[in-house]
Parts: sequence; structure tokens; C-alpha cells
Amino acid sequence: MRIGVLVSAAVLAASAAPALAGIPVAGVSVDGAPSPEAAAALTDSVVTAAGGDAKRAPGTCATPQCAATVLTGLGAPRGLVVTIAVSGEFHDRFAVAATVVDDQGRALRRRREDCATCTMAEAAAKAGAVVTATLDAA
Repeated sequence: MRIGVLVSAAVLAASAAPALAGIPVAGVSVDGAPSPEAAAALTDSVVTAAGGDAKRAPGTCATPQCAATVLTGLGAPRGLVVTIAVSGEFHDRFAVAATVVDDQGRALRRRREDCATCTMAEAAAKAGAVVTATLDAA
């Protein structure tokens, strides 16, 4: 049931297409998720919010070097890297950071938000919102 809620949250978060929708998601790192399914649902919310295909999973490495390698391989001038850290005794604290990087892995724009007490569905929605805000930033 929780995964269904996460998917619904991802669809809602992606309902307004961001200005840079469609740039490749070079990597999504989810640390501390309570299960592989939860990590996958958070990743899907990020990819969907970025206008990508959630069935094509991005890499799990979110370093500048990994982003540069992925973007060079794709021939893309820029891409999106997202890190999500899950913590707390009940896996209810989330830190989401989304960064648009160039093909060398250098940060061009960045947004970060924390959620002190969130459900997984709220975290998925927040991750989508952070991605959208990052892509919409001028």
C-alpha cells in the first residue's frame, strides 16, 4: 500500500512540467531508505518530476565525476543529480538536494530541502517538488 501512495505522490509532483523538463537524470543517490522498494519509489518520483521515464532507472552515483561520465556518454550538455538522505529511528527524516550540473559535473543550480518528520509519500512529493523547483530556477 505504501508504494502505491508513493507512486500517486510522484504523479502529483510531476503534474506541472518544469522549464527544463527532459534533461537527463545523471544520478540519484538514496541513502538510508528502509527498503529497496522505498528507495526505488523515491528515485521514480525524482525521474518523473524531471520529465523522464521512470522505467529507465538512472545510476545511483551522484558525484560530479559520475555525472560527468554519464553526461559525456549521453552527449548531453547538462543533467540532474539528486541525493536523498533518509534518517531517524522511524525513517521519517529526509534531506533532498537536487543539482543541475554541466557535462563536467560542475553545479549550475541547486536546491535543498529538509523534512524533519515526513511519511514516505510526503518525502516523495517533496523530492519531486525540489526537482521541479531546481529545473524551474532561472
